[in-house]
Amino acid sequence: MIYGELYSNIAEDFIICNPLNTHINRDIFFKNKMLFDYSKDYKNIDLDTLHGQTTCNKDYKDYMEKYISMYKGAYLDCKGEKKNFDCKYFSTLFQENQYKHLNTLKWMIQLKVELQKLLRAQLLQY
Repeated sequence: MIYGELYSNIAEDFIICNPLNTHINRDIFFKNKMLFDYSKDYKNIDLDTLHGQTTCNKDYKDYMEKYISMYKGAYLDCKGEKKNFDCKYFSTLFQENQYKHLNTLKWMIQLKVELQKLLRAQLLQY
């Protein structure tokens, strides 16, 4: 692996940090990164969706659905087989009730999209 190459000529005393997981594949790394990003963005996303002024265009909706889908997949995996995610780390990123809250968030985003479509249709009539 890359860590072996990087550390091959360095004395043990000079290694600042050891790799946490050298056997992680690219797909799992990016899934875990996405979950980490979502855990940091979550509070802002939640605040943005509470009021009715946030627009939910297709890009925003797709972005949120991707986050929600990834989170739900990790949640279910960590409750079950624990094969696809770093479940110990996952539990430090999110509270237990997060799973239930995401269903509400997804519904709110869909509702905003539908309301925006209706408003556009009404504006076109005038």
